[in-house]
Amino acid sequence: MKVGAGGTAAELSVEDNGPGIPDAERDNALRRFHRIAGQEIEGSRLGLSIVARIAELHGARLHLEDNRPGLRVRLSFPDAARRDAVPPRRLLNKRISAP
Repeated sequence: MKVGAGGTAAELSVEDNGPGIPDAERDNALRRFHRIAGQEIEGSRLGLSIVARIAELHGARLHLEDNRPGLRVRLSFPDAARRDAVPPRRLLNKRISAP
């Protein structure tokens, strides 16, 4: 886990060294209960959808990135003084809706 500030945003990132999420599956990975074909990983598959909702509620941007190997989840929280300058409730540069 890393926490830092850069430019006009505070950032939080969490990295792992697991199988990662292919680029084509990253939008779907934010949906509740979504499983990636061929990955037999235990769990309810709710974690990223919960993170996405919390990010949305706080006006943060959520980025899913390669960690090679694994996945990096990065949250960018706009500076409170500039919050109105950043499109609120945007994730992965597009609006999400509940599945």
